[in-house]
Amino acid sequence: MRRIKILLLLCVMVPVFGCVSQAPNPRADLVASQKVFAATVDSLTILKHAGKFNTEETEQIGIFVNLGGSLLDQWAIAIKADIPQPGVIQSFQAVLNKLIEYQIQKGGEK
Repeated sequence: MRRIKILLLLCVMVPVFGCVSQAPNPRADLVASQKVFAATVDSLTILKHAGKFNTEETEQIGIFVNLGGSLLDQWAIAIKADIPQPGVIQSFQAVLNKLIEYQIQKGGEK
């Protein structure tokens, strides 16, 4: 489980630090965020099937997953229109952080 936590932390940090070392690439940032989101949702799904979440937590996670998907869609539309949307990106990061928090909390339980 410790490796999963470290991997998730690195997945969240890589897009942030990658932007510092290279010229900004909004499409690459979006793709990286989509991949981290998908991996996080997959991990949460496994934990759900293992019975780690109660009904309320499952509902909350579902709300965050739906919101995260919607924000990713908005982000993609903004990139295609070449219109910066920092608010959408910040909102997505907050949602992803919440999902990762659920994963870390329940993934570490035995």
